[in-house]
Amino acid sequence: MPHSTLYRWQERPERRSRRPKRTRPKTWMPALVEAVESLRLDHPMWGKAKLGPPLRRQGFAVSDATVGRIIAHLIARGRVAPVPTLRRRKGRGPRQWRRKHAQRLPRGLDRRR
Repeated sequence: MPHSTLYRWQERPERRSRRPKRTRPKTWMPALVEAVESLRLDHPMWGKAKLGPPLRRQGFAVSDATVGRIIAHLIARGRVAPVPTLRRRKGRGPRQWRRKHAQRLPRGLDRRR
């Protein structure tokens, strides 16, 4: 590596961004964005797979992936709320007794269970 490059880097210690200067513009129609926003506000727990079919019935030729991108765009701008992550506590539900593969059963537990 030439010394001139090292000297040039030494003058500018902060790293330059590698992000493209011109990113591809969005190809969504404003009517589609409004339709996704209104449907999402009506049904706040629905995701891209649920919102896609009603949008296609309305006449928009849109894929579920595009609907997901539009939802992410709306969430980033604060126009729609994200779906809350519903987490269950560990050890609840019908499968709490299941064991991992190839572990010895505890004493007194029936093997035919």
